[in-house]
Amino acid sequence: MEPERRTDDQQQALRDVFTQLRLRTGHDFSNYKRPTLMRRLERRINVRTGASSSHRPA
Repeated sequence: MEPERRTDDQQQALRDVFTQLRLRTGHDFSNYKRPTLMRRLERRINVRTGASSSHRPA
């Protein structure tokens, strides 16, 4: 896949996540900075799956 196309697909996927979060929780995350949103999503996924964060200090 071309890098430009992959970026478009990733942006669309992120918009889809924003929409689902807004519909299910009532929270609008669309104005969050990307690093903050990605950190929060990663943390939430880890909490739900029981995985430990690779960014946590040892």
